[in-house]
Amino acid sequence: MIAALCAGVGGVSSGAMAADVGVGVSFRSTDSTIYVPIDISKFFRVEPLIRFSQSKVTDNTFGFENEQRMTSYSVGTGLFGLHPLGDSVVVYYGGRFAYIRAKTEAANVVVGAFGPYVQQFELRGDGFSFAPTLGMEYRFAEHFSVGAEAALTYTDLDFESDVNSTTGSETTSTTTNIIFRYRF
Repeated sequence: MIAALCAGVGGVSSGAMAADVGVGVSFRSTDSTIYVPIDISKFFRVEPLIRFSQSKVTDNTFGFENEQRMTSYSVGTGLFGLHPLGDSVVVYYGGRFAYIRAKTEAANVVVGAFGPYVQQFELRGDGFSFAPTLGMEYRFAEHFSVGAEAALTYTDLDFESDVNSTTGSETTSTTTNIIFRYRF
């Protein structure tokens, strides 16, 4: 999301008719995203993205360690209206749409009639996300900008397990990003 903020600054200062193109990145503790901001005009941006996310949850229940690893890949784009606030600041608003492939692997210690044993399973799935987004970007040098954004993200995934059962997952969450962008 932050990458989208940084991308918008390029269109503010350049009065050129050609699209203003760049590359942006954002990093958080559980994911990394690469953005390609394309300012079609001073007032409209398209921003394709690729995201990789990985997290691990470990707990200790009744003295037994349980672990769950989640990995996902996303490909999508953002469509944004741009509102310049001078030569180096732009506010952007719109949304991001993405296709998601996800995998969850878990190893849980289960206490059975004959003592504890490890139960392992894997879920694989795909789905989509939609995130209405609002952000602001500041161009601090000719080719560089930094942005901050907030989004309300809706995600819908369908999973199939390694034992042929299926399940669905729908989540809504708020996210914030800081995006660094470079304009060519």
